[in-house]
Order: sequence, then C-alpha cells, then structure tokens
Amino acid sequence: FYPDPKYSDAYIKANWSTFQQPGERKVDFAIAGITRTLNMRIKVDPDTASKQVRFKVYPNNWLARMFLPTLNLTYTPDRQLLRFEGYSNLIPAKGKGNQVVIDFVYHETDAVLSRPLEAWLPAAAAQVVAASNSGDSVPNSS
Repeated sequence: FYPDPKYSDAYIKANWSTFQQPGERKVDFAIAGITRTLNMRIKVDPDTASKQVRFKVYPNNWLARMFLPTLNLTYTPDRQLLRFEGYSNLIPAKGKGNQVVIDFVYHETDAVLSRPLEAWLPAAAAQVVAASNSGDSVPNSS
C-alpha cells in the first residue's frame, strides 16, 4: 500500500511557501483502499544552478522505507511539475516493477502562432477565415 502520488504533488503545491528553506516535513497521507494514513517525510532539495526545486517523499518509518520506494518530484520555480520518479499505480508491463520516470512538457497556449492558421490547416482554415470575413456560416463538408 502506497499513498497516491497525486496527494504528494497537491500537498507540495498547496504548501509551497513553507518549503522555502531546505529541510523535512512530516505529513500523513491517506492510502487508497484502506482507512488509515501513512506518515511520510517530504524533503526539499533546491537546485540553485538550474533553479529547479526537487522534493523527496518517503515513509517516516524506517521499516516502511525498506519496502516502499522514494518518490522524487522536480518542479519549476512557478510550481509546475517537471519530473516524477518513483512508484506508480500504472499497470506494469511484463510483470516488472511499478517504478516510472515521467517528464512533463508544458507548451505556451497563449502565445501567438509563429505562422498563420491557414498555413497549419490550409483548406479548412481558408474556409473558416473566408466565412468569418464575409459573415457567412462555415460550409459543411458532408
């Protein structure tokens, strides 16, 4: 039984300001499927060279640490999760362990396109642009 990794991420983001100084926090996380919590430690390790912030999440109990892996979470300074390393609830392939490394990539959605929409979807975009310029409805392709 291991706490759902999303709880670690949510806790870190909600308490970001308390992690300004390196150190450890002890937190109880709920465990899916059973009615108890697991006492975990969260240790912050700021990387001043890359301006990334790394967190290690692991059981507080020494015996539990022998059986449960550490979660490593890496964030940007503005709280975007960049990397998740550790146990996952994803179904393992071919019976291998549930250890994963997930790299997150964020794209600017508010940025202006580097080329006009017509260049991305020439035929469809041309119909939409023409219709919107003339005030007509968009032609139905069926």
